[in-house]
Amino acid sequence: FDDLHWADAASLHVLRHIVATADEMAVLILCTYRHTDLGQDHPLTAMLADFHRQAGVARLRLVGLGDSEIVDLVTAVAGRELDQNAVDLAHSLRRETDGNPFFTGELLRHLDESGALQYTGDGSWIIEGDLADTPLPASVRDVVARRVARLGAEVSRILSIASVIGRDFGVEVLARVCDRTEDAVLDALDSAATAAVVMERDSAPGSYRFSHALIQRTLYEDLSAARRTRTHQRVAEVIEASRFNDRGRNAELARHWVAAIRPAQQEKALYYVIQAADEALAALAPDDAISWYRQAIDLTVHQPVRDDELRCRLLVGLGTAQHQVGSSHHRQTLIEAVGLALELNNTDLLVAAILAADRGVAGTSATDVEWVSATQTALDAIGPADSRARARLLTVLSQSIDARDWRQRRDLITDAVAVARRLDDEVALLSILPVAYQHHGPEALDQRLSETAEALEIATRLGDPLSGCNALFHRIDACMQAADIAAVDRHIAELSTLARSTALPLHLWQLHMTLSFRALVDGDCQLAEAEADIARDVGTAGGHAEAMLAYGAQLLEIRRNQGRLAEIVDFLSEVERDSSSAIGFRQLIAAIYADVGRLTEAHALFELDLATEFEEIARDETWLTIISSCAITAVATNDERGSAILYERLVPYERTVAAMYATTTGTIARHLGGLARVLGNYDTSEAHFDVALEIHEHIGAPYWIAATLTDQRELLMERNGPNDKERAHAASERAQEIAERRGFAGLLQRLSAAGT
Repeated sequence: FDDLHWADAASLHVLRHIVATADEMAVLILCTYRHTDLGQDHPLTAMLADFHRQAGVARLRLVGLGDSEIVDLVTAVAGRELDQNAVDLAHSLRRETDGNPFFTGELLRHLDESGALQYTGDGSWIIEGDLADTPLPASVRDVVARRVARLGAEVSRILSIASVIGRDFGVEVLARVCDRTEDAVLDALDSAATAAVVMERDSAPGSYRFSHALIQRTLYEDLSAARRTRTHQRVAEVIEASRFNDRGRNAELARHWVAAIRPAQQEKALYYVIQAADEALAALAPDDAISWYRQAIDLTVHQPVRDDELRCRLLVGLGTAQHQVGSSHHRQTLIEAVGLALELNNTDLLVAAILAADRGVAGTSATDVEWVSATQTALDAIGPADSRARARLLTVLSQSIDARDWRQRRDLITDAVAVARRLDDEVALLSILPVAYQHHGPEALDQRLSETAEALEIATRLGDPLSGCNALFHRIDACMQAADIAAVDRHIAELSTLARSTALPLHLWQLHMTLSFRALVDGDCQLAEAEADIARDVGTAGGHAEAMLAYGAQLLEIRRNQGRLAEIVDFLSEVERDSSSAIGFRQLIAAIYADVGRLTEAHALFELDLATEFEEIARDETWLTIISSCAITAVATNDERGSAILYERLVPYERTVAAMYATTTGTIARHLGGLARVLGNYDTSEAHFDVALEIHEHIGAPYWIAATLTDQRELLMERNGPNDKERAHAASERAQEIAERRGFAGLLQRLSAAGT
């Protein structure tokens, strides 16, 4: 059959005969053809129609390889499992080739042979530059050129011009650039669509797309440099003169004017690049914004007259976009902008540069003397009068000074909120409240609930998804502290939708931290750890300095539930010795020591701060968690003086859940029950445990239910009153059942040691 040719009538006659008599023969015939090569008058077209009525004939339509199949192909070529770099390369190949096996194989071979694809010593694959900018192999160019050439010179010319417009192009613009009627262009595109060179986009009538990115690239690269430049200019002129006002118009004009740039068009190119950058930033497309701002900064270098004010503004935009994606480069970009603004003595630019470092989350702005000095300079420059700028700068300053000066930080943020409220400035308030929440102590829970609800309402009304995510993140925490689990779940669902819509690292990090926390409350340690891992990866990739600290806090609680704290205690003790040993961290370590039975070490750390009666613990969002940790140590070490001090501090918050974003140590009532027991107040202790059990059952927290039942069992055995042993046995049996079902090994060990 090697001599059969579809265009040969005799060959087709032989094939018809074989198919017609196939039921008399033990044969399997496999015939392949490209449907785009067949016209209405092609001999094979009629025969294929006849085959539809023929028994035993099946037609299979082959499509491009999917993402997973491309990964399998690259894995086979590599001869080993792919690392993340290689997987990313495989996905890039899929985007460039649309899964065409020939194009994929040829491009991969070309990357290897050209040296663009390099293997590192650790087995990773690294591609130099962007795959989209890699010159195409001759084999691919030849295949594309032959397919397009069959369509005729006029169609080829129109497609070449379309390739300059981009992979996606509209008939109206193409017709004007080609100086042809729209009908003539549509005829050409119909021919190209039949040959599978282009396809009409169903979602946008009158708009077409090249079937493969490589087809567009081949046609574009085959144009001379002069022809490309002239065509880009013509496309830009047509779009500029048209009525089109579609989203992305400025980005298209920027791309074409930059490609067509000549001295006369430089200002126009710069104008549209800046417009594209600003639009991308406003549209929450920071990666695009970074690219445009960098182009704009490069273009300013070639201006006849140096414009430092424009450069400073562009640096602010670039730093803002870099901050949104979590790039560590944002810091240096904004420092350069601040320095330039100070040289220019331009207060507006100075304020803009400083505020670009603020994401409305405490602890995320720069914390050094240089930034504090610049912020103070800006505050002095704008004066003491109420203004949005002053309110925002006070917020930044509250984040920038040393965390140990928590009273000053709280005073600054309180002033910032007051300024925004006096101005009735909702926009400023949205940026300030997420920082203010974190300076509230537990006594301000009602205020925090009210303010998070207010912020969420404003963000929703103003259509501000970034502020909406921040408000939801803090509201979830506040609702958890209030043991309102229904509200927690409702707001987590809202955060999931909103955070995924922004796709920004900060909000995805917030989401996965919250999902980990919620899984931990449910007692699902496996899911909690999986979500914590995602949060860590998203947070660190996004440049959030707090990501590893938050991950450590989450992992600590997960290991506590699993009874595996001993695995990490030595590492944490090293961190404690190497750190400045801030009181909060020191007491968290003491509580871990207490949990794993290293009571001497726990009490030694506890006593360091007991002398000051824990007065130096910042009265902010961390206070309740740290004081709860102190209570764990006081109970474990049977410290009566410490228990008395802590009891008085915690008793106003009996029904509050000690929760802080990534972690929880259960309700305060449980800690009060333990402290009262140390003090010998058994009846009071039992009452607190009853409240704790009620709240833990309400929020559906199996670990804390079992832990509270274990506490009750120990209290009842120690008190040894009438019926106490029977009640202790019942509590123990229920705790044992929960711990076994959920795998709470630490509680099982504790029950076993107590003689369950």
